[in-house]
Amino acid sequence: TTELSEFSFVKNFDYVSIICKDVLDNFLGKYNITPSTLGMLDTALRSVLESLRLYKLPRIGSPVLGYEIASIQQLESIKDRVEVYANVSFPYPLNTVGLHLVSQ
Repeated sequence: TTELSEFSFVKNFDYVSIICKDVLDNFLGKYNITPSTLGMLDTALRSVLESLRLYKLPRIGSPVLGYEIASIQQLESIKDRVEVYANVSFPYPLNTVGLHLVSQ
């Protein structure tokens, strides 16, 4: 698939993953898991993903086209762990163009 074989797609996915991880790492060891902390995690993640969505470079555009935070919750089985699920839409590389000329 393009997601696994196209280097530019993988590189962009890794870039976004690292940026998000860096933001969430700021909470580790400094906060207790409370409803307000979960809200802060949500706000921080939305902020970084929105920044990436709005950040546009010539020819390549934004690293993120859209996103949705699906869930942020403390695990029941591992009490000191929070699981975050975010659905992110990434741009695809332009590798081919189909041109169809129709005579009128």
